[in-house]
Amino acid sequence: GPVTVSIHGLEHERFDVRLDAARSSGEMLLRVTADDEVNPISPSELSLDWILDRQYSLYSETLHRTWAMRVKDGYELRRDAEMLVGGLDVTCEADIVGLFKRFGPPGEENDEVALDEFLPLIEDARVSAFLSERFQWNGTFAIKRRAETLQLIFKFDEDRRRKHHIEVSYWAGYCYFEARVADWNVVKNFSRDKLLRCTWLRNRNVDLVGFLVRPDGCLIGRAFHPARGLGFDELIFTAFVLAVEADRMEYLIKEEDDY
Repeated sequence: GPVTVSIHGLEHERFDVRLDAARSSGEMLLRVTADDEVNPISPSELSLDWILDRQYSLYSETLHRTWAMRVKDGYELRRDAEMLVGGLDVTCEADIVGLFKRFGPPGEENDEVALDEFLPLIEDARVSAFLSERFQWNGTFAIKRRAETLQLIFKFDEDRRRKHHIEVSYWAGYCYFEARVADWNVVKNFSRDKLLRCTWLRNRNVDLVGFLVRPDGCLIGRAFHPARGLGFDELIFTAFVLAVEADRMEYLIKEEDDY
């Protein structure tokens, strides 16, 4: 049944906790879902503007994923967070606490932290070997280093000639992964149902990744992992899953490979 945790700010929350196999590779994921009492949102309440406003807030104010499920009277919104636990690196107590803390407000650890302070060493050959073993991947990989972010570029197999860029940065105690999917010039033409399909409904059916619209109108996919104890497996697995899912979404929306 649901469990409680002795973490400041979350004492009155209840969570369902389970281990699941990742859909893409079979890796072990720890999945925590908030056991909320949810009132269904009727279709008449769920306007396009309401969804966008809610997603703008979720982008800035939350670290968890939000997903929707269809029910008899409309839609229910749920909250969860996931993390790889099947890598070579030991999953420690700080990782588990960090997973639960994603349900609290961000900002408790909002000090600036340089990427080099928590990112493991990334070597091209090791990345390629890891992805080939776990995902039968035969693409190419590149890194661009910037002042406060790291850009990981996954170029998929040559037949598809597609790629995706993942921005890696630090956010409130977490390694933050973000991938752009479509800008406002595309998103502004979405119907309410298409926006739901590309974000909250989609989030129910993918691992690790949460799709939503940023306050600037850009549709993005994002993922988090506690910065403390971040290992090579967790970093590359999370970034690659995000790249695959974001590229798939980009292709379904507009086919052009802009990001």
